[in-house]
Amino acid sequence: MNKSISSSQNSNGSIDEISKDDLLEIVVEQADVIDEQADVIEETRNELDDLRNELDETQDELQATQDELSETQDRLSKQVADDRKRISSLEDQLDDVEPTPHGSQSTMQDVELTPMERIASSDDVSEINESPTVERAVALFRNLTTWGNSTTRGYTLRPADNPLSLLQADQDEDLYWSQYYRACRAVEELTKGAVTFVDTEKHGKTLVLHEDSEVYQRLTTDQAQSQTALSATT
Repeated sequence: MNKSISSSQNSNGSIDEISKDDLLEIVVEQADVIDEQADVIEETRNELDDLRNELDETQDELQATQDELSETQDRLSKQVADDRKRISSLEDQLDDVEPTPHGSQSTMQDVELTPMERIASSDDVSEINESPTVERAVALFRNLTTWGNSTTRGYTLRPADNPLSLLQADQDEDLYWSQYYRACRAVEELTKGAVTFVDTEKHGKTLVLHEDSEVYQRLTTDQAQSQTALSATT
């Protein structure tokens, strides 16, 4: 038997012969290549399965986060609505209060005061109000000129002033920023806009007691008079 096989004819017309061993080596090499390609395919499939699993987990986490966010929004919306109802009810109660007579004259200034000023003038806010948000708002209003900074706009209380910690210490309670923000919005509502709660690009969410408001004039005048009286006694 001939030990070689004919494979092809070259360009010169001669026939190249490949031995059985060479052919076997080629077959083995091709088999190795096929095995390697099969391994790559299998590895790629495994990676794809892992990616699909990760995608499923991410989608589950996203759905859970969306559900939690929706629940939080619903809860906060309800809290805001409840606070607004309490504030509205409190304003109605204050509107029903008659001015206190002094001799033959009535204190018309009391009628002109904002709901916040009337509440803040009380020695015990809890006697006329049951809302923790309003109590925190009163604390912010009373201390705004002390905790905040005097600017060309009036007094401002910025996040950099650490208002949450100041309010927590004043009220002796642990608070979240969301509770602080609700108190700020209550200040704005109860002062009829003399104090506004704004979100600035430079300073963040800021309480502003406007210098051109009557509330600013009354508050700073009262505090100056109190400081003068205190100095006189020392």
